Amino acid sequence: MKSRDASNNERQAIDTYIEARWSGLRATWTATLDRVVGYLFTLNAGALAGTLAYVAAKGSSPGVTRALWAFVLGTAAVVIRGALDYYSTERAFVGFRRDVEAFRRNEMEWERVISRDEGRNPRDWIFHALGWVSGCCFFLGIVLGYPALK
Repeated sequence: MKSRDASNNERQAIDTYIEARWSGLRATWTATLDRVVGYLFTLNAGALAGTLAYVAAKGSSPGVTRALWAFVLGTAAVVIRGALDYYSTERAFVGFRRDVEAFRRNEMEWERVISRDEGRNPRDWIFHALGWVSGCCFFLGIVLGYPALK
């Protein structure tokens, strides 16, 4: 159905859905950046700084160097994840808004708006993988570095 074909009740329900979806996309974007990226970055960057301070004070050893690189990789993974997640969410928000505007101009059917919205971000696994890589690098750095702290 196109916008002009919707009854007043259907149009009101559609408008309610649109507003909720926009709000949900914004909340998802904010929560993702604040929670996941913040925690992983803090853990890896803090461990990286601590390892660098240790190296400056006591010198390097193979275990400490491996731990250092694990924390560098973990920090890089979480930064990349944050950037990809931000731009992916922004793309979804802009695309949804564009489709809604087309629907309101009677250029697109509502079912197509929903279908396109549901297919916008099929690569969520990348975000999960980068998050896991970052978390695993943190724990790997701990396992590699702790025995070297003698």
